[in-house]
Amino acid sequence: MYNFGPAMGLKGWIDHLARVGVTIKYNEKGIPIGQLSGKQVLIAASSGGTTMGSKRDMLSPWLDVALDKVGLTELEFVWHAGFSEDAKVKADADIEAVLRTFE
Repeated sequence: MYNFGPAMGLKGWIDHLARVGVTIKYNEKGIPIGQLSGKQVLIAASSGGTTMGSKRDMLSPWLDVALDKVGLTELEFVWHAGFSEDAKVKADADIEAVLRTFE
């Protein structure tokens, strides 16, 4: 998380990913249908102190909506909040544990 939202590079990547007619198609009623379904997504995020799901977390809800529009609904978040050595060790362990589920 960067200044309460996505970093510029991530925002740009989402803008390139969300393409009408490619990753988003509309049905006859005008409802968007994401074309990237059936894929797992691992999101490793860090913040200086904002915890995921708190009222100050603007990143995970934004990613949930943006990725849902292209059909990516199986999201796994590993969230690192804080600067302590314990927080870093826990984040590393969480990432390793989640990566094992993708093998």
